[in-house]
Amino acid sequence: MIVAAVILMGVASFAQTKIGFVDSQLILQQLPIAIKAQGDLDALTNKWSAHIDSLSKELQNDYANYQKNAKTYDKTKLESEQKRLVAKQQII
Repeated sequence: MIVAAVILMGVASFAQTKIGFVDSQLILQQLPIAIKAQGDLDALTNKWSAHIDSLSKELQNDYANYQKNAKTYDKTKLESEQKRLVAKQQII
């Protein structure tokens, strides 16, 4: 009898267990602070992307000038320009 009561109490407690699922992505898409944070992140990403594009174009121009003028450089200037271009490329 006691065993049956314990079993029935266990079954009753399982019957009250509820499982729910939360779509956190949907919540974050609608949360005002998350929308603002995403906008700020997008703006920062665009800013850095534009900066990297600018540096890449500058490096391409510098390299073109280097190739055009390399024949006129002495050995010291040539090595200096090569190091400068490599350093600039590593920044990108």
